[in-house]
Amino acid sequence: MVKESESSGRLMVKIDGTRIKKIREDKGLTQLYVATVVGVTTDTISRWENRKYPSIKKENGLKLAEALEVDLEEIIDQTVNEEISEGESLDQDRVTRGEKEFSRIRLIFLILLLLLAGSGTLVFLKTLNQNDHVQAAACRIIPDHAPPGAVFPVIIKIDVRGGGPFSLIVKEVLPEGCRAVAGVPPFNISGGDGRLLKWVSRIDGSADIAYLVRSLENFEQAELSGFKGEIVLGAEAVTQVISGDSSVSLSPYHWVDANSDNMIDDEEIIAFYDLFSGVKLDIERDLIDGIWASRGYQWDKENGQYKILP
Repeated sequence: MVKESESSGRLMVKIDGTRIKKIREDKGLTQLYVATVVGVTTDTISRWENRKYPSIKKENGLKLAEALEVDLEEIIDQTVNEEISEGESLDQDRVTRGEKEFSRIRLIFLILLLLLAGSGTLVFLKTLNQNDHVQAAACRIIPDHAPPGAVFPVIIKIDVRGGGPFSLIVKEVLPEGCRAVAGVPPFNISGGDGRLLKWVSRIDGSADIAYLVRSLENFEQAELSGFKGEIVLGAEAVTQVISGDSSVSLSPYHWVDANSDNMIDDEEIIAFYDLFSGVKLDIERDLIDGIWASRGYQWDKENGQYKILP
């Protein structure tokens, strides 16, 4: 059923989360795959399926139906007949913006990219074998901000289905004004300026690649813009561009501090652990825990470090 909020003029639809989950699982689609097609995070897809947010914008409903390869009518909840209030519409917009933050660390990447945030691209790849049909999605998650000279993480989430395992090459080009300092798995650097990172591995289903970036202290721009990359899959070297975040603002706030209030609150620390629990990078977890447990922090520009407030 489709309703329009009188105050917002925004078309909303009531969706059947149980039906959506069944269709997705019957077709063998992952939440990451669907989230990438719709352009939201995996947390958003989970909330839709669990009926925590039964009303969504019609444009997202259409994208969701496209991802599931069904008509919109097949995922609409036919059992309800109630008006959608302005508050519900605004609350849905707030959740969408928040999750883009750090599932993307929007929230913190809200977070999750929060997983996956960024506009997504679904690609139907030709295959490696004559009878296989491979589908692949790759999305980059970058925090909204980080202090000049500080280290912050980047995550590339990859989902491949349609057979496998496959050999995979990941290429990532950094913008001017920063350098990569560590990666999991470790990366190879190509080019004289140290801005082209490469990984080669095997993938069967999904995989995460993470690396740490440090902005150069003498970089005078307000943001690092232009992260870009691609994955090269299988013996036929089928190429797909990595979607998602491509820039980070340079400001004196910790990258976990999604709302830039010089504190790491409960929601932000939970989002951080949701995204990074399995990432084996030195991302100063003790410092992050210490900021969360304190009354805040400040960025010490002169010494290039965070100062926890007593």
